[in-house]
Amino acid sequence: MIFGSFQTERAQELLREHGVYEAPETIYVIADGRLYSESDAVLRIARELPIPWRLTTWFRYVPRALRNVFYRCIARNRYRWFGKRSSCRLPTAEERSRFM
Repeated sequence: MIFGSFQTERAQELLREHGVYEAPETIYVIADGRLYSESDAVLRIARELPIPWRLTTWFRYVPRALRNVFYRCIARNRYRWFGKRSSCRLPTAEERSRFM
């Protein structure tokens, strides 16, 4: 899995290819030629993570509309619940290869 910021030209190009033309207000994942957004994107990422995170993919059986309500609630409150840092952690040399 490769990660990128919407601000990069390559990411904008990839999203335009999938019909996204404006700055996103959500997370997007492109995998297997498909665009995933909101809770679908989070669950797609979870598939690649080790247990116990991979177990969250069972939420795919919850209707998307309901999952997205929870996704938006968490997204809206994440800084209040989990805190916000003044700077981002820099990726290691090994991790750098996974970014656009």
